[in-house]
Amino acid sequence: MVMPPALPELAARREATILIVDDAADNLAVLRKLMSQQGYQTFVASNGERALQIARRVQPDLILLDVVMPGMDGFETCRQLKNHAATQGIPVVFMSARTEADDVVAGFDLGAVDYISKPLRLAEVSARVRSQLQIRSRSENQGEQAERLRTIVNNMAEACRSSRRTAASSSPTRPATNTSATGRASCPAARSASCSIRWWRASTSTTSNATAPRRRRRTAMARAR
Repeated sequence: MVMPPALPELAARREATILIVDDAADNLAVLRKLMSQQGYQTFVASNGERALQIARRVQPDLILLDVVMPGMDGFETCRQLKNHAATQGIPVVFMSARTEADDVVAGFDLGAVDYISKPLRLAEVSARVRSQLQIRSRSENQGEQAERLRTIVNNMAEACRSSRRTAASSSPTRPATNTSATGRASCPAARSASCSIRWWRASTSTTSNATAPRRRRRTAMARAR
């Protein structure tokens, strides 16, 4: 008997969607019940053609795919899944009584992430499905984090460009190219999320104040001569 998981785990998984593909009605019924008890939403198909239609429409989180089926077998179904932009990223787990090394290698070469031998051991199926969904979730989270970082960096770069344009337009007598050479007008985007020209203004103001006494002394000496 397959026991349902604890409620917190059940809630965490409820949104995951599994597509089960097998030409044997008994296998479909058992696997669908098992996945439902684990808290997953399930779809079933009894042949490869129907599986492709459902996969493109539903975009499941994982596909449990039988290898030996009439018509389009599991290998060809997987090949077409991986050749279609809408389904190529969906993890495929093969299920088959064909467990010779050549068959297993062929499955992985087609892009499958796992290969489960038949007769199925339900506890093993549950563990493998859970593992692959966790891997997929971590991969998606990393992708989202990377995208957020790219967005932050792009926004910072744009803010820097805007600040430099503002500085150049508000200070026509102080060309941005000259002050950038000394680092005064540069925007430290890589070190700060806040890009401002206040530091540039303060540094140029300090430089002007420091050179003013020297100019006055040179003027006084010229008048004395």
